[in-house]
Amino acid sequence: MISVIKIMRRKKDKYIASLMDELEQVLDPESKEFETTRKIILDHFNDFYRQVYRIMLGIDVEGQSYK
Repeated sequence: MISVIKIMRRKKDKYIASLMDELEQVLDPESKEFETTRKIILDHFNDFYRQVYRIMLGIDVEGQSYK
């Protein structure tokens, strides 16, 4: 189970980085729209993965590291 979580975390980080790079190409990184969109994306990615961890492990894993 821990190895699956490690893979998911790596993939999450990879997808977020890729998405942020694409977002920077569409919106000015200094703009309010970029800041708001970035926050929404990060919040929802993190909420989704927290819920996946909670389902897989049956506990709240907020703040835990699986490195």
